[in-house]
Order: sequence, then structure tokens, then C-alpha cells
Amino acid sequence: MTSTTRYNAFLILTGSLLLAACATTQPPGTTGRSETASTPASTASSTASAPLSDGTPSVLIRGRSSKAVLDDIVQYRTQQKGMKLKSRSASRLEFTLPIQRTATPTEARMSYLLVKEGDGLRLSARVFQFSYPGTTRETGQDVTQSMSDKLQEELQRYLQPAGAKK
Repeated sequence: MTSTTRYNAFLILTGSLLLAACATTQPPGTTGRSETASTPASTASSTASAPLSDGTPSVLIRGRSSKAVLDDIVQYRTQQKGMKLKSRSASRLEFTLPIQRTATPTEARMSYLLVKEGDGLRLSARVFQFSYPGTTRETGQDVTQSMSDKLQEELQRYLQPAGAKK
């Protein structure tokens, strides 16, 4: 029974640390209100930010190049959140962040995918938690669903260029 209790405590601790490590804050110069709610195109943006069929949070970005979007993600995740860029391609980014103060070595990984869709780009994000990363005992778990609200909030920040203010 104590091993089950320890395991549950470990999951709760790891989940809260993962959430804290990947949590987003509002960009500087914005208010608590949604930027898209005040625009006449709010109906278009509500469908543009719908999750994919598998429940992965995503947004449809129009009027920005894929390089600019990926550069904004890299800047935010590396400079503001302290994550390390593990891999980068023309349409995919992967970041890692070791989770401190856990009984077993644990790492958070975030994966962003940018795909052309109609007249825009569909940006989606997923979050994974790996125990014993980089070893033969490595095990991973997709925790995207438990963080979908925070991910959706973060994805909204990439609709506009990093320096743009309304």
C-alpha cells in the first residue's frame, strides 16, 4: 500500500512541477481580456483555435511566415521559460526541461507542429513527461490533455508577431 501511496504522491508532485514549468504568463502590455474578443473577426478566430480531432490544442495562424512563428516559439520557450531546444526543422520544434526535486529523473518535453492549412498555418502543441530520460528505462506519457487550457492560452500568443501591440 505504501508503494501505491508513494507513486500517487510522485504523480501529483511531478504533474504540478510540469504544470509550473510549462505554465504561461500573459505577454507584456496586455490586459486580462482576450485580444480576439474585441475584434469583429472573433467568430473566425473561435473556429481557428479549435482543438484537432485528437484533442490536441491548436490555432490557425494567418499572415505570418512559418519561420517567424517558430522563431517566436523558440524565443519564448528558451528565454522566458528556460527550456532547451532539442530539435528544430522547418515545421517542427521540440523542447526539453528537466524537472527538479523528483525521486526519479524526470523530463518535460514539448513538441510544436506547424502545418499548412488553407490560407494559413495550423500550429499545434503537445506535452510529454518522461521518466529516466535518455536511458534504456525511459518511459513517456502524453500529458497534453491535462494541460490543454494552458497550451491553448499560449498558442494564442503566436497569432500576432512578438512585437505587435493592439
